[in-house]
Amino acid sequence: MQRTRAQMEDLLASVMREKTEELLDWCAEVSKPTLEQIEERVLLWREALGEATAEAIIRNQETHSPVVVDCPRCGQEAQNKGTRVESIESRVGTLEIERVYYYCPRCQAGFFPPR
Repeated sequence: MQRTRAQMEDLLASVMREKTEELLDWCAEVSKPTLEQIEERVLLWREALGEATAEAIIRNQETHSPVVVDCPRCGQEAQNKGTRVESIESRVGTLEIERVYYYCPRCQAGFFPPR
């Protein structure tokens, strides 16, 4: 079910608070960090925020799966096996995305069709 704008704002604000608390906890634990240590932590914080934000936005999109999907190898109609989680490398980092998964009985191979 697609979230409303207000629900998305709450979700993203929650993610920001959680990741910021983690960063501030680190700041409290480390006395006199070097510039390199600070940069590394800030970059990790930024990456975590980017990944969580992208996943939230992607998960909020309505998914439409074609009625019939053909196997990319043999062209035979593939079977819808429900949804599975797929790790996708994106520009903001690794995203865990739930997608429709298909299986070709002829090739005995499963695949995620392109969106």
